[in-house]
Amino acid sequence: MSTSVLLKSDIFNLPFSKDEEGIVLSPTEDQIRKDVIKYLVKLNQSTASSLLFKQITKPQAEDFGEVFCKAINPIYEDFGQKWQVDSFTLNAQFVGYAFCYGRVKSEPLVDWGDHSDQSIYNLIYNQTQRNVRITRVLRAYLHIDGYDVLVFIKPNLLRYWLKSVALRDTDETFADLKRAGF
Repeated sequence: MSTSVLLKSDIFNLPFSKDEEGIVLSPTEDQIRKDVIKYLVKLNQSTASSLLFKQITKPQAEDFGEVFCKAINPIYEDFGQKWQVDSFTLNAQFVGYAFCYGRVKSEPLVDWGDHSDQSIYNLIYNQTQRNVRITRVLRAYLHIDGYDVLVFIKPNLLRYWLKSVALRDTDETFADLKRAGF
């Protein structure tokens, strides 16, 4: 097996059942498989025609939140407290998404109306040189009214809001919370 270059022979030497009936994917693995087949296989298409570079829709944003909460709650749900979608906002440049941990609540904690679209745009995008643009993904941990709140602010492109990305964000959030002692 090579150590620096992925070879076709490396892939074919992985232990894998040839019996398709014997292969059972977990829901997480199945979601990753679906995203790879639907979006990433066609990644070499031009940016203009790639689904990954289209703006997300409200149902896609809702799906992201559902997958995130479903993935993180088996770890943290306890005594009626759990991670839940607080609120989100969509505009042409970015998506802001807030999750909160605590008892189920009816009113959102994060009010997206108070933020200037231009100031958030400037936080996400940074034009460093004529042909170089840095795109940031922002993650903030807050404490509001007795709730722990996690806020994501990312560009409004589907590639940042896939269900498989929600799984990765869950993993990164878990690592952050673990490092912080939670």
